[in-house]
Amino acid sequence: MSHPLRLFILPLLVALAVPVSAQPVVNLAEDATLKLTGGIQPRAGLGIEEADDTERVGLGLRRARLQFRLTLLDKVGMEYDVDTTPGDLRSVDLFAFYDLSENVQLRAGRLPPAQARGFVPTSYSRIDAVDRAPLAERWARGTLGSSGRDISLDLTAELGETEVQVTLHNGTGGFSRDTDNFRESGSSPSVTRGADVTDLALSAAVHRGGPSGLSYGGFASVNTRGNEQTVLDDVERSYVSAGAHLYWGERPGSQPVRLKLEAVGTQYEAVDGFRQQLAGAGLFGAVRMLEHGEAFVRAEGLWEDVDAEPDVFGTVGVSYSPSAALGRDYRDLRVTLDYIVRRNAEGDIGHLVKLQGQIIF
Repeated sequence: MSHPLRLFILPLLVALAVPVSAQPVVNLAEDATLKLTGGIQPRAGLGIEEADDTERVGLGLRRARLQFRLTLLDKVGMEYDVDTTPGDLRSVDLFAFYDLSENVQLRAGRLPPAQARGFVPTSYSRIDAVDRAPLAERWARGTLGSSGRDISLDLTAELGETEVQVTLHNGTGGFSRDTDNFRESGSSPSVTRGADVTDLALSAAVHRGGPSGLSYGGFASVNTRGNEQTVLDDVERSYVSAGAHLYWGERPGSQPVRLKLEAVGTQYEAVDGFRQQLAGAGLFGAVRMLEHGEAFVRAEGLWEDVDAEPDVFGTVGVSYSPSAALGRDYRDLRVTLDYIVRRNAEGDIGHLVKLQGQIIF
């Protein structure tokens, strides 16, 4: 075993031997509580890109998250999620919430709008492999950006086994005061900050799941504004996007056999007569092994345009949960090893092997 891998694995094994404590909850007052949760995902990787004959071995830190959730009167509060992976504090989610009823919540701030189930709605602590499905990641990069968040007004309702989410949002996915975060004062030299913008985005999603392990749903989004992720020939293109999913066993470790099918598509505003249409579909399967682990495989195709050759992805891997062996949640302590091969539309091939640990509290 190489020296860098030993440096990664030995501390990880020590960390996984330490029991994870219960989620800390602090009672600030009789009607106020502060809940702290978080997680960390260190990894080691080997990448090979055949097109330019390069290889890279190294250690990484995929995520290091902290989530603070303040609740007042059991129905109103705020949530702030921060990511320390860049080496400093970076805001992820930052929103206020109000429970209109036991099953309906209103949120306002920076949060994940209704979107593809395989992206943010699949929590980072419950990803099937080391990373989310490439088709979901590519879909996000071509719509709201890799964070999958936007400044939004969101209404989410849980109706029995069905969850419905409707989001009105800026459509930019950013935090810039000039183009994204509209917070001007009447005393400002320009109450519009010089921007001539009247477009917004509207997204909706539905997801239905039950005790049988079967869950399904879909989403649709209309963004009449566009953003820097959709630029073509200096035009921030508007778009419509939609997708559907069918899962049997949504969460890792939840049942002996799991299957997932997902598809997404985006049609962009035409520029100089060219209208790009992105489409992707993927199939995932996992089987239980060693009682508290899984072996999995995933195959995906992504067309950057329906008239072009697809990017093809294949993934195989295994995960094991020491916390599940102790009767706790599968996600609390987990080690995942996977291998992914990618062939892009030009025929270039890349290989990536990743070993990742996970500690969630």
